[in-house]
Amino acid sequence: MSKVIRPGTAIKAEYDGRIRHVIVESVDDQDNVTVRLGKNSDPTEFAADRVASTDTRGFLFVAE
Repeated sequence: MSKVIRPGTAIKAEYDGRIRHVIVESVDDQDNVTVRLGKNSDPTEFAADRVASTDTRGFLFVAE
């Protein structure tokens, strides 16, 4: 069974060409989420979409 993505879930997302650990802020569906990068002083929020799996990496979200 795959991981259910909910607000507060930690996932990996590609942002500015780098894969970053981010926190899910809201979920449209399991393929479209809004995430937060960073914590206190200046967090960055962005929408991310799930992209196709590869042999070496499971699913990955990429900034829109």
